[in-house]
Amino acid sequence: MRTYENFKNHFDEYGFGFWAVEKKNDGSLIGLCGLRKALWADHPLTPCTEIAWRQARESWGHGYMTEAAIASLGDGFQREKNKQDLFMDSTDQYTLTTAYATDRYAPGRRA
Repeated sequence: MRTYENFKNHFDEYGFGFWAVEKKNDGSLIGLCGLRKALWADHPLTPCTEIAWRQARESWGHGYMTEAAIASLGDGFQREKNKQDLFMDSTDQYTLTTAYATDRYAPGRRA
């Protein structure tokens, strides 16, 4: 429940955050994706707007999170264009050491 409250509070404060990701054909929940402000001291790129996702393993390899990430970035850059301060004047990438499937699509430095 704490995670839900964190997501809700972020949406309330900034007007954006994570969305549920569902399969189009049957509406089943397969993960989440979205943007969040990363302002904490131990984040490797703070201050920034982070794009992040979590995905059920059985839905890996179908492009669902690629589609969701592209939509999330598009939304973020539109918000930046509309003068919301998302810190999105540039992009960078890092990968958690446990994000093995991401390595195929976004090889980069590990946090």
